[in-house]
Amino acid sequence: MNDLIYDALMLGRNKKVAREEYLTAIGDKEQVRCEAQEKNIRFSDVVNDTTGIIHLKITAPGYAEIEAYSEDPIISFEKKVVTTEEFKDSVLEFSFNVLAEKLHNGKNYS
Repeated sequence: MNDLIYDALMLGRNKKVAREEYLTAIGDKEQVRCEAQEKNIRFSDVVNDTTGIIHLKITAPGYAEIEAYSEDPIISFEKKVVTTEEFKDSVLEFSFNVLAEKLHNGKNYS
């Protein structure tokens, strides 16, 4: 049964991601997890495009690919995908841009 799980995961996939999913599926390791160290980042009086930083910390080790996206056009990311290999000492500083031209008067949430 484990061979079937392994073979299915390896089809057309990133091998490192597939290995993590396989080891997690058979119970040999905990699923990779990371979290933002700050849950809310606030800016005020933004009139020009501004760069912010999200500090991500790995709370369960392993390999993962993290997709960065925002459903709101106020936020943009230069880098669309980061991997856990880019973390230094379990932490990654991940930058984002606040696009001033997309802001409206009052409070903006993204």
